[in-house]
Amino acid sequence: MQKELTRLEREYKLIKDERGQKNLVLQFAKNYLVRLLENAQIVRFLSKNYPDILEEFQKIADMTSLGNPDAGEVKSS
Repeated sequence: MQKELTRLEREYKLIKDERGQKNLVLQFAKNYLVRLLENAQIVRFLSKNYPDILEEFQKIADMTSLGNPDAGEVKSS
């Protein structure tokens, strides 16, 4: 029983650490999109050639945190 509990605690910590790393990568990607969308030339190009992609980039950039994109905000861990 103790071995099982130790194994579960180890797995939980691994998952928690991995989630934190993934959230950090996602936050970096979001920040990069925000910076790209601050460039008028990029926005013009995307709106002319790839309006659907621009719309999705804007949704991501407008998110206040990572999580449910429909809610506009996400829970931070």
